[in-house]
Amino acid sequence: MEGLIKIPDLVDFLKSEGLVLVNREEAENLAIYQESKKEGLRRKLLRKKTLRLSEIAEAGFFGVGTKKGVQHIVKNHLSEAEYFKSGSGVRAPILVLTSAVVRISKLKGVLHD
Repeated sequence: MEGLIKIPDLVDFLKSEGLVLVNREEAENLAIYQESKKEGLRRKLLRKKTLRLSEIAEAGFFGVGTKKGVQHIVKNHLSEAEYFKSGSGVRAPILVLTSAVVRISKLKGVLHD
């Protein structure tokens, strides 16, 4: 019969790809833990007046996990009064007002009232 694979071959393949089999409950617990960790980070960051793009990405405020993705949303959805560079150099970080982050996060469904 075609399409059958031997268990040792499957295990070797999973190991070579860095994959593991886990119980569904453990995977769900890990996802819940990671989301609660992000929630704590969000609460901490919301106390600040401005946030860096990397902080927004790390906390998942916009549902995007990269700095470039956050930068794209900032440039296209925020007014110039809601973000600014904190210096004059090319590498000066862009800071975003926390009120703008909250507004966009609510639009994206990440934060709730």
